[in-house]
Amino acid sequence: MAKGAKPSVEVGQNYVSTTGEEYRVVEYKSSVKGVTIKFLSSGNTMVCSAKEVKTGSVKNPLQKSVFGVACFGIGPWKAKINGKFLPEYQLWIGLMTRIYHEPTLKDHPTYRTASICEEWHNFQNFAEWCQGQVGFLSKQTNGKSFALDKDLLVPNNKVYSPRTCCFLPNHINVALKGRQLKKGEEIPSGVYWHNASNSYTAAANKNGQQFHLGCFSTVEEAKTVFRKFKTAYLQELAEEFKDRISGAAYEALSNINMDERLTYSITEV
Repeated sequence: MAKGAKPSVEVGQNYVSTTGEEYRVVEYKSSVKGVTIKFLSSGNTMVCSAKEVKTGSVKNPLQKSVFGVACFGIGPWKAKINGKFLPEYQLWIGLMTRIYHEPTLKDHPTYRTASICEEWHNFQNFAEWCQGQVGFLSKQTNGKSFALDKDLLVPNNKVYSPRTCCFLPNHINVALKGRQLKKGEEIPSGVYWHNASNSYTAAANKNGQQFHLGCFSTVEEAKTVFRKFKTAYLQELAEEFKDRISGAAYEALSNINMDERLTYSITEV
């Protein structure tokens, strides 16, 4: 700036961004990437150009612009490189969509019972966590990426968080999930009322194939057979993927207690 010339923006002046964020100019060195502003809602600062200040085109990385609850954050992790979204960002925005996007919740109402920890409402924290996880960026033989799982480490867990999540291949992820059944009476997952035989039947899926485990006169008998089958299958998967999942995930699978897992409602088959 020429000596004696008036700055194009003034220190102490407030502006509002196109996204509604109010900020104040706190330092001026030059009009080209030499203006420091402070966001009034969050207190963080950033350096930008005078043009960006005046047009309101600045973006506060701490503004909760993702479904009104989450922010991109301040840190080294990027959303995309060379125009391509990175895996950690795709996972994060997908998770936010699952839990906070109303049309998604209408299609999948069971998601309403789940939540995301406050720490992961900041993308930088989630991305940092991903980098240190066994299985992140791993792929199965079919090319499908390992899934972010919240169900294995803590039975009946409803919260996505660093403590409760890990990466698992789809085989394990699917095997852990029960089937949501509906019709009043509560019975364990894997047990069904079979009208034709007037008995309880146990059934389980293994490697994409459905196994009929028998018909029984009581829920307890059917439950015992199902859970024995399920436990053995999950322990097989633990050994198969031992070198590709975290130690905590392997330990949880090897010592899984099916009695701690969710129950589901009875249905007719």
